[in-house]
Amino acid sequence: MKECCIFRVILLFFTLPDVSVSKLRIIQYPRNVDVLKGDNITLNCFVPEEQHVQFVRWYRSEGEMKRYIYSDKPSGTEQNHPRVTWVDKNKTINFSIRITNVTNDETGTYYCVIEGEDRDTGTQLGNGTLLNVRGLTIIQPAKPLRIQEGEAITLGCFLSNTFFKGPLKWYKVDGKRREILISEDTIEKKTSASRVSWAEHVHQRDKSIRITDATINDTGVYYCEKFSSTGALIAAGGGNRLNVSGNVFITGPPGRVKLGSFVTLTCQVNSFSMPTLIWLKDGRPLPPDRITTSSNGNVLMSRLSLKITQEDIQSSVECQKKGNEEEQEEDYDDEPLSAVFKLNPLITVMPQVRITTTAGFSNSSSHHYSCEVTGFYPEDIRVYWTLRNHSVPSCCKKKWRNADGTFSTSCHVQVSRSKLSAGAVMKCHAGYCQQCCARSVGEAMTCKRGHKMSNCLPAVNDGLTEVQPATERKTCCQRNA
Repeated sequence: MKECCIFRVILLFFTLPDVSVSKLRIIQYPRNVDVLKGDNITLNCFVPEEQHVQFVRWYRSEGEMKRYIYSDKPSGTEQNHPRVTWVDKNKTINFSIRITNVTNDETGTYYCVIEGEDRDTGTQLGNGTLLNVRGLTIIQPAKPLRIQEGEAITLGCFLSNTFFKGPLKWYKVDGKRREILISEDTIEKKTSASRVSWAEHVHQRDKSIRITDATINDTGVYYCEKFSSTGALIAAGGGNRLNVSGNVFITGPPGRVKLGSFVTLTCQVNSFSMPTLIWLKDGRPLPPDRITTSSNGNVLMSRLSLKITQEDIQSSVECQKKGNEEEQEEDYDDEPLSAVFKLNPLITVMPQVRITTTAGFSNSSSHHYSCEVTGFYPEDIRVYWTLRNHSVPSCCKKKWRNADGTFSTSCHVQVSRSKLSAGAVMKCHAGYCQQCCARSVGEAMTCKRGHKMSNCLPAVNDGLTEVQPATERKTCCQRNA
């Protein structure tokens, strides 16, 4: 019994000094914590027993640098962090702090530093809590995009991670106007038409959209932005510029014209930037005195007056759109937009017709005549023979192309001598339907069944009697000229 009592006395002797000189105990937990950018976070700091604490200060360690964060009494040039507050305002054992709307640059190790009133307790440093702020990066292609009216395009948007909750939205900015196109927030009103939709996503980080049947009104800068569930902006892409170029197209007269006529060709383009329209013929610029330009709103028109020659059968004109200085500074790989108009659909070249007979005309019971039709355009001419205004069966060779782009052919007929009474006149007809000439000239006729209206135009070029050939040389385009 005595030994037991002695042991107790000795044990009490050694433990008492520990209580009288004990230092402040600080608990910080957890050692590591991850938080998403824009969220709120609590950093814990506790003194497990109510002790005599003079003041508490919080610091953030960034490598070898220590940055002041928060306390009740900042000293000197210190300033409290504007988004940091105490969790417990009474601060008896709980000296935790709360950081709201955390940003990426607040990553670091946070230390709770407590100084006691007693000299023995001194200043104590907690173990620290490493705060890792997970930010969100939105990647949009930086290179400007250009498409033509009517085309479709996909605008890319890729997220660095999927940790953040809340909707993603697409905006279009055109000057000072900002409009929402599409949003993951299903109850939000959108101004986009049905032409804007989510693209087929290959993974959850892909938030690309697709625009179909583009118009020049789709020109602008498109931003992909991520919001928190409370509506705060978490991250935004750098924007992707889209330029929709109006299609360039050329219109001409409604029908064909004869050589020497003037035609007006109109080049039209829809554009906000009012580009320059340049006319070229066979790759060479045309003189400006033949060109007039006008505009109506976003529609730019340039008119070219051109005299038609036979050489134009193998020629074409081009209307080329060149952007303004702002467009030329953009990093586009495309060549200037243009439209090409071939001139041959406008041209009618009436043929030269010559009738010949075969050798032995006077000794034969039948007569052989050949109608040589040369230098005509287009190819689909109609050639036929008549005797006393009645059609005579004939045989025509396949048409061949001449070096100048025109065509030639010959049609042969054999007629019994008994049918060629005195005064009988044989005629070879070659020509086109009225559509091959300008609407203001020409003579209407009924084409044979099976012929399209573009395949024949009445023309009586040469006649031949039994004695000598007639020389009537009237064509459709010449009759009313």
